[in-house]
Amino acid sequence: MSDKVTPDKVKLVDPDAPRDPKGDPLPPYIRASYAPRQQNGGIGPFILALLIFAALLGGGYYYYFVYVPQEEARQKEANKPPPDPVTEESIRNNIVLIQDLAPDETYMTYQEGGTGFILEWHGKVFLVTNIHVLAATDSPHFLTLSGKEVKVDLDNVFLARNEDVAVVEISNYRDIFPEFVLPTDYESDTGSPEADSAPTDTEPTVAATSDGNTNGKDAATASPKPLHGYTFQPFEVLEDVEFNVEDGDKIYVYGNTLGKRIVQEKKGSIDGIGHNIFRHTASVKPGNSGSPIIHEKTGKVMGIVSYAVIYADGETEEEMYAFRLDNIAKWEHIGSWARFKHVNERVEAIAQRTLDLFYLSKGMADVEVYNDIKLRNILNTFKTRVADIQQGRTRQGTEMNESIRRACDHFLTSVENLLWEDIDEFLNANSKEWTYNYFRIQVLEQRKYREMIQRSIAVDRFHLQDF
Repeated sequence: MSDKVTPDKVKLVDPDAPRDPKGDPLPPYIRASYAPRQQNGGIGPFILALLIFAALLGGGYYYYFVYVPQEEARQKEANKPPPDPVTEESIRNNIVLIQDLAPDETYMTYQEGGTGFILEWHGKVFLVTNIHVLAATDSPHFLTLSGKEVKVDLDNVFLARNEDVAVVEISNYRDIFPEFVLPTDYESDTGSPEADSAPTDTEPTVAATSDGNTNGKDAATASPKPLHGYTFQPFEVLEDVEFNVEDGDKIYVYGNTLGKRIVQEKKGSIDGIGHNIFRHTASVKPGNSGSPIIHEKTGKVMGIVSYAVIYADGETEEEMYAFRLDNIAKWEHIGSWARFKHVNERVEAIAQRTLDLFYLSKGMADVEVYNDIKLRNILNTFKTRVADIQQGRTRQGTEMNESIRRACDHFLTSVENLLWEDIDEFLNANSKEWTYNYFRIQVLEQRKYREMIQRSIAVDRFHLQDF
């Protein structure tokens, strides 16, 4: 008998081996790819599903409770008709008629005049107008359309250095706006009218409330407060015009049209914006100088009517310009109203001489046409000398034509000397008259016209050689 032991059962197939879909064991060479995976049983899928649900819930909430209400509000605001730029009461209390008092100061003359307006500007209440409007009056009187007198100190006027804008603080603004309380907390700087920075003799450091208490607030460090909606209050300045105004925006102009105490509304639109000026299409008239230009969308003052450029090439075309108020960088204190008027008289005399010289260059021989005394004397002397030559009252041996040529040459030389006499005196480095930069600019403009007249005289002198 053999000693070999034979097992009862031979295990040919591993019962735990991977099987195909029919239940048959897989061959060894492909078993590795079907190795059983361990079941983690984690919460990852649950968290992912929860996050997706939360995102959908949050998106739905934002859409229905945030986006939809905001969009409806935007649509409502877009479809809302624009508000009235100003109320009738605002016009009556803020538009100021500027007229000259008669010599006896008992009545006003209405042949000429301009416009001003009342403005809350960096914690103060100002009367604003053009420099040329003030310069055209000797004893200006300021009256609101509602009939209230506006009281100012003419020795405390401030002039913009590079713009035709004048401001002066109103001392009786409470009589015009009884309920109005000034915002008292303002930053120290930004464009407030100040000599080379607010029209005050000294820079205030503490802001007082309406009852006179300071409450310990430093005006230099406090943040600005907006105006409240009072029934009667001054106009407000529109800041940052380039960001708040676009070409085509509608504007309104209210002013003392033709200086007849008749305030009319002029409508127009913006037609170009510059650094300190802008062009508009409102058809303003003489007397509208100094009128506020009110931006329809905001109801605030964006500028002041200043000047028009008129083209007359076949058809007359006018371009209207206004100065912005938000970008005025430097101011000059007037110092003295009497001195301001004296300098203005000198500038007016220079302008009158320029006009007379222009008439002379066009061949006007009537002495009565000219207002400049020196020019009239020169012309009278020339006429007398020519008459003497023609009547034979000249030196013997001198031909008449030669005598007349010499007289003409002497006349032209005298006129040339007159061309620069007054302008050089005004612009002399030792003179303080031109410290009002507005008047200095006016005189420099006159010098340009004089240069054209000088070229005309040079042509006349050239032709005189053939006489």
